[in-house]
Amino acid sequence: MATQSSGELPIGAIVENTKPAPIPTKKTYAGEYVKLHPVDPENDVDELFLNSHGSEVKERIWTYMAYGPFSKKEVFSDSILL
Repeated sequence: MATQSSGELPIGAIVENTKPAPIPTKKTYAGEYVKLHPVDPENDVDELFLNSHGSEVKERIWTYMAYGPFSKKEVFSDSILL
């Protein structure tokens, strides 16, 4: 049964007994409209933090994450180095 988060996004039941997914290969994936590359903390942290913090709309991305949002950019930066 789905419930609602504080941001009004649906959250389903907790999934139990999951197996970890394999770690993705560190390579660039190029599509017709977008290119995805591995996170480079030194070059990407400012833009990632800016686009995921600072407003209720931006912070909705954290609804489905196991942790976050973060209090400061430095704390966020340390988390993406994992």
